[in-house]
Amino acid sequence: MQRSDPESVRLFPLGIELHCPKCCRRLTHCATTGSDADGELHCEVCGQRFAVRDGVPLFECATEDPGPASHTVVREAVDRFEQLLADSGGAVETALRQWTRWLGLSARDARMMMGSAAAGWRFVAPPLDEGTCVLQVGCGWGAIAASLARDAGRVVAVDSDADRLRFARRWIEGLDLRPTGFVCLRGAEHLPFADAQFDWVVLNGAIGLPVLQGSDAGPKQRDAGEMLLSEACRVLRRGGTLLVVDDNRRRCFGTRAPSEPALTTKEMKERTGASDNPTRRGATWGQYVRWLDHAGLGARQAFFVLPDRHVPGALWRRETSKATIAASFQRACTSRRQRWRHWARGWRHALCPPALLFRASREAPLPPSVIELAVKAVAAAVADKKPAEGALELLSYRINCDMGMVTAVFRSRNEKHDLPGCVLRLPLESRAREHARIEVERLRTAQTDERWKSLAARLPRVLHEGHVGSVYFSAVGLLPGSSIERLPCNDARWRRALAEAAAFGTALHRQTCGNHGTAQAIVERVNDEVARLRDLAYTSAQRAALDRLGNVVREGLERLRLPSVTGHGDFKLQNCLFDPGDMRLTGVIDWGASQAIELPLYDLAFLYVDYLALRYGRHVAAVLGQWLAGQNCGGLTTWLAARAEDVGLEWSDKLNELLAHYQWLERMAPLTTGNEMARFDAGYVDGMFDALPRD
Repeated sequence: MQRSDPESVRLFPLGIELHCPKCCRRLTHCATTGSDADGELHCEVCGQRFAVRDGVPLFECATEDPGPASHTVVREAVDRFEQLLADSGGAVETALRQWTRWLGLSARDARMMMGSAAAGWRFVAPPLDEGTCVLQVGCGWGAIAASLARDAGRVVAVDSDADRLRFARRWIEGLDLRPTGFVCLRGAEHLPFADAQFDWVVLNGAIGLPVLQGSDAGPKQRDAGEMLLSEACRVLRRGGTLLVVDDNRRRCFGTRAPSEPALTTKEMKERTGASDNPTRRGATWGQYVRWLDHAGLGARQAFFVLPDRHVPGALWRRETSKATIAASFQRACTSRRQRWRHWARGWRHALCPPALLFRASREAPLPPSVIELAVKAVAAAVADKKPAEGALELLSYRINCDMGMVTAVFRSRNEKHDLPGCVLRLPLESRAREHARIEVERLRTAQTDERWKSLAARLPRVLHEGHVGSVYFSAVGLLPGSSIERLPCNDARWRRALAEAAAFGTALHRQTCGNHGTAQAIVERVNDEVARLRDLAYTSAQRAALDRLGNVVREGLERLRLPSVTGHGDFKLQNCLFDPGDMRLTGVIDWGASQAIELPLYDLAFLYVDYLALRYGRHVAAVLGQWLAGQNCGGLTTWLAARAEDVGLEWSDKLNELLAHYQWLERMAPLTTGNEMARFDAGYVDGMFDALPRD
C-alpha cells in the first residue's frame, strides 16, 4: 500500500477533512492502486481501518447484522439501475423511467423517491450560494441531495446504506450538478468530520437511521437523537443553519409513519428492504425541544410539514392557529360532504402533524430566510423605499412537487400600504425557473402590447423579479376571485364558468392572431418533441404510433397554413379565477407554459378536455382516445366547431384531426423535459399511448 500524508486526507474531491468516527482523530489514507478512489482509511490512534470503494468511505462500525435479505434486494435494484443507465448511454432520465417501471412504482411512489421538490422547505432558511458547504444526513435515494447540489457549492451526503448511496451518486453525477461527496456511516460514535466544517447541516429523517450507535434500538432512541443533534452542532460553523425534517411519532393519533419513502405496500417493502420496525419513527415535539436545548441551539423556528415529509405540500408555522390549518383543507374541495371530511382532516393534521421541520442556529436572532429577503426586495421595489417591518403577512407556503415550484402568498397588513398582496414564486429546478421567467415576460408584454389591452385587467401585474443568492424569484400581484375547485357549483355555474373562460380564450386567440410562420415554427417544435418522446415510449408499437402522429401533425400544418396566436399553454378552469357570486371571470393565472407562436384553438381544446375530466371525472387519455378516433366525446367536436367560427377559422375534418393529434403531443411533451421524474407516471404514459390510433 501507498500511504499518504495525514494532513492531506480529504473527502475526494471536495476537500472535506475526514476524522475517525470512533475517536475524532485525523485519518491516514492508504491507496491500493495509486489513486484515492480505492484503498482504506487508517486511524493511528485507535487502530480502526475503514474501506474506501470508488471514492466512498465506508464507516461501517456496527457489529450486528443490518439485515442481509433486505440489503440484497436493494443491491439488486441498484444493480438494475446501473445496467439500465449503461444501456441508455448515460441518459439518466431515460434510465430512471425504465427503473421505476421495473420496480412497479406508482406515480406517488416515484414522486417520493425521485422528486427533488421534497426539498421545498429549504426556502425558510438562508440562501445557498457557491460558497456554501452542506452536510445532509439521511441521503436515501438522493432526491434532496440533488436539489441542494443545484445551488450549494459543495454537498456531502451521508447514509447508512452503501447501495442507496451508490444509486444517489450515479443519479446526481448524471445530472451534472455541483460536486457531491458520499459517505456511508453505520453504528459510529461520531460524525466523521472535523469541527465547524459546514455552513448547513440537514437531518432528513435521520433520527431513525442507524448512523450512530443505538439509534436502531427503541430504548436508546432518545440518546441517539441527542448524540446526532450534538454531533450536528459540533460540525456546524458558528452562525450556520441546522435543518431537521422528520416524521412525528404521534402522527394520525398513534399510527406509525412509513420508515421508507414511497414504500408503503408489501410489494414495495419486499423490493427495497423497507422495515416496519416501530422504533424507526420520528421523535415527538417535546423530545426535539429538549435535544435542541441540550445541543445549545436556542435560536429556532418550528413548522408543520403537511401532508408528510416525503412529498410535502405545505408548511405552516407552529404558531398558526389550528382553525386556520383546518380551513385551508376545507377550501380545497367543492363537495359539501367532502368539505367536512377535509375540515376534519385539517384538524387532525393540526393537532397531530405528520412531520416537523426545525430551523435552528447557535446565534440569535436567526438570519433572514430566502422568503424574507425576497419579500423585502419586492416591497422595496414597489414602494421605492424601505418597507415597514412586518408590512406583509404570510398566508400560505405551498410546495408544488409536480412543477418543482414553491409559492408563497402574502397580503398587506395595512390597507394603505403601497405594496398590495403578492404571490411569490421560487423555482426549485431549471424547468420551473424557465416557466417563471416565461410568465414574467408574457405578463409584462400584456401590460404594454395594444393587442392585449382588453385582456390586461384580468392578468396579474408583475411586481418584481430578482435573485436571492442563486435563487431566482418572481412576484406578481394578487387577483380577486377564487379557483373553481374552491367554489360550490351546480350545472348552471359550471356552464357559466366554461363560457367565461372560453370567451377569454377566444379573445386571446382573436386579438393575438398573426401570420408569422406558424407552420415552420411549430413543425420544428413538433419534430423535437417527437424525438424526445421516443425515449419515453416503452414498446415498438408505441414508437410506431408516435411516428404516425408526428406525420399527421406535420402534414396538417403544411396543408392548412393556419395563422399563429399567442397561447396560454395550460388553459384550464383550475387556472381561472371567478367571482364567487355570479361566476364572472376575474383573472387567468399560471402563464409559465405560454407560447408566443401557438396553434389556434389549442387552448380552447385544452380547456374543454380538462373540463370533461374535472366535472365528469373522465380520464384525459380516454377523452383523447375517443377524439383521436373521430368521436364527438362529450360534445367536444361540436363545441370546438362553434369556437372556430368565433376565432375566424373554417371548421373541417382535417382541422379536427390536426387539433386532436396536436393536443395529445403537447400534453405529453412536458414529460420529456429535464427534471421531470417528479411527474413521471407509468400508468398515465401507457394510457396516453394506448389512446393513439393503431394500424
